[in-house]
Amino acid sequence: MSTSFHQAAPRSEATVRFETLIERYPALDEREIDELIELSPRIKMIDRSLMTADARLSGKLAAFERDHRRQLRTPVLELVGLLAFPLLAVAFAMAWMLV
Repeated sequence: MSTSFHQAAPRSEATVRFETLIERYPALDEREIDELIELSPRIKMIDRSLMTADARLSGKLAAFERDHRRQLRTPVLELVGLLAFPLLAVAFAMAWMLV
């Protein structure tokens, strides 16, 4: 029996750029901080987890997230919209079955 290993998917340009900026945080100008905030939601959870586990990035990532918590939060209206659609679909299906 042989074991095969698969190479991990290449990191996206957004992830590479995010990591480059996080390495220099907090010594960034306002434009670079805005870029970090814009890139943050596009970083895959696995990549963010790897950065959190990386000793040279974890403290800076935590500081960035702490310092810019308000800008990084998902708006409540967006969350309500995401939850409303499945709930309406279930309610519609249940009403359809009762008819």
